Amino acid sequence: MLKALSPLRRAIIAGYALACLALIVSTGSWDGLGTLLFAVPLFFWMILPVTGLALAQPLGQITAIGAAVIGLSGLYLYWRTFFGPDLDPQSAIAYIVLPVYQMLASLPVIIAALIAIKIGQGRK
Repeated sequence: MLKALSPLRRAIIAGYALACLALIVSTGSWDGLGTLLFAVPLFFWMILPVTGLALAQPLGQITAIGAAVIGLSGLYLYWRTFFGPDLDPQSAIAYIVLPVYQMLASLPVIIAALIAIKIGQGRK
């Protein structure tokens, strides 16, 4: 499946995954196997919204652009949460909540892509 992806979509997935991995490693405390068992599912949860949009290649370039914008916005919010001026003891909640917001932000992107496809089919 990844072989059929454009280089742009591969770069979006790889860049976001590496940034999320670096974020987990830099903000976590690595005490043992229990931490790893928590970090692996967390990593996949974090990359799910951006990867899902980037894999939606049949919907056109709108989803690739949306994945890049949502990914960069997410990285900014993660950075601001963990390294910015508004540090809070509950900052780790961002790991759980931010992907939900990213999924919600993906919905207008998918709707716009579907509308663009429908308009494109109407012109033929």
